[in-house]
Amino acid sequence: MNVQRRFKEIQTFPEASGHQAENGAILWIGRAILPLSLQNDLRHAFDCKTAPLLQRPLQSINSDLISRITPCGILSTLMWSSGDVLDAARVLSAVGYRGPYRALTPPLPNASLIVAEVAASWPNVDFNVLELGERHLRCTPFA
Repeated sequence: MNVQRRFKEIQTFPEASGHQAENGAILWIGRAILPLSLQNDLRHAFDCKTAPLLQRPLQSINSDLISRITPCGILSTLMWSSGDVLDAARVLSAVGYRGPYRALTPPLPNASLIVAEVAASWPNVDFNVLELGERHLRCTPFA
């Protein structure tokens, strides 16, 4: 199977273009290649069916970027080479982002513990975990 047909790299948002998607964008913290079917599932999860998926390193996220691209949602993994969800929640809180922030992860034994830890540290961040199943996303409610 052709890897390029099966996977499509997340689109990069050109910094200087001034482009702003009509429905906002889904901002991915970090860099990843996601299957096209997962990209579509994420668009539906954020109710942003035509939104582009944009990649940015955590260090580049500031209030100007957030106001320019008006994200309908922000995504990351739980951990990456230069940070984790607590680092991202701190930055998102500092720049005044109040939309949904979700972390993608394989199924966990108790994802609600992670949700509770982020909520305890950064209560003004709308955080949750999206667990990747065989063919769907499952949102873990905070108990």
